[in-house]
Amino acid sequence: MMQESKLTNFQMRELNKACRDGSSLPIQCPPTSSVRKKVQMPVRQPDKVLNPRNYSGGVRSKDTMEEMGAFEKPDYTPLPSTVPNSQKEKEKLANIMEFGEDLPKKKKKPVTPPPPPPKVDRFDELQKEVDDRKQFLEDMEALGQGKKFRTVIATEISQLVREMELIDRQRTAELERLLAAEEKKRHRDGS
Repeated sequence: MMQESKLTNFQMRELNKACRDGSSLPIQCPPTSSVRKKVQMPVRQPDKVLNPRNYSGGVRSKDTMEEMGAFEKPDYTPLPSTVPNSQKEKEKLANIMEFGEDLPKKKKKPVTPPPPPPKVDRFDELQKEVDDRKQFLEDMEALGQGKKFRTVIATEISQLVREMELIDRQRTAELERLLAAEEKKRHRDGS
């Protein structure tokens, strides 16, 4: 059958070899020989050497080239920026990528700063802390642990009460000063 298909001797040997080894038949079998063609690399031509005598003016000396300014570097001047606002350009590109077109810009609502938090009275703050500590001590006593915390909590409460007394004295002095100023003003207006 191989002779009828007009295979070359090399192709027949390759097929017989595959049958003997029990391996699969080759998909491609080169038609003539086992020698593979070498890929020829293109021949690189040598660089062209210029003869300076063929050019007008002849060979220039280094001094001549320096006089012409051939070795001076130009001052660097950066190109003007084409992107005035890169964030706007990013948003524009994002819109084009997402929606297929640049969407018209929406006017932003003016941002109003949040109102300042209400001023907390230090005296009320101290009163809450005293109440919290008293509640904690009651809870600990209910659990049978009051003895551990009683002295510490009592000390903290006394410090807070002391600070409350100082604030009370300052407020009382300020109120007395305002009342005295009001009394003087009534006296002047009435007399």
